[in-house]
Amino acid sequence: MCDFLGVAPPDGPWFEELSNAIVRGMDAGLEPERAEPGIKARAELSRMVSGWLETADEDGFLCAARAARAQAPEVSEAVLTNSLRGVLHAGYESVSRLLGNALARLVDDPALLDRAMAENALDPLVDELLRLDGPVQADARACVADSELNGQRIRRGEVVVLLLGAADRDPEVFADPDAVDLTRRKGAHLAFGRGAHACLGAGLATLQLRAVLSALHTAGIGFRPQGPAEYEPTATLRGLRTLPVAVSEPAASF
Repeated sequence: MCDFLGVAPPDGPWFEELSNAIVRGMDAGLEPERAEPGIKARAELSRMVSGWLETADEDGFLCAARAARAQAPEVSEAVLTNSLRGVLHAGYESVSRLLGNALARLVDDPALLDRAMAENALDPLVDELLRLDGPVQADARACVADSELNGQRIRRGEVVVLLLGAADRDPEVFADPDAVDLTRRKGAHLAFGRGAHACLGAGLATLQLRAVLSALHTAGIGFRPQGPAEYEPTATLRGLRTLPVAVSEPAASF
């Protein structure tokens, strides 16, 4: 993400601590004590991004954003900085959790990747992993007009929580919803949202997942579970805390 933005990476442990506080803060509706640390972490990362705006490489996304703001001075620096902080954090947390979740599935089903490659179905596999193992499990939207959904009245201004993880396993949309189906229609899932608030980094995240899967297959590396996967205690973003595995490399050929 820092290469994309055109900046030098920050200190890893420091950034990870703030990033985790922000992720936990997304669940403040369930555990209110998580809110304040998340707010402070957002503010600290925004201050870092504000400094980056002054020094970003000319070829990076931050430089492009800085140039765009010069053409739209009505956009405040605070709005720009916070938005770019969101790009940095979402690009890091969402993709890292996506890759971990996908790896956990490959560990649980060691033949899956080889089968997909044999069937020339890497892209369908990527799409199914996004559907089943996407990191964003829930999102919230404010209702803009009085509405009714399945007999439930929703008033203008009310906040609606969307359970994307459940929607992507809706049996009325996906036959055998918990299974990886390499023949399934592509793009029917909501892993990246839809409409005006669809994920800005959807293309980049998809490319990264595809690249990792392709590299694992090319390298011939195998994984054997050495214990149960442990997930972070978070509801909004789903991701691994630990995944104990034994790694096997392909036998050398002579």
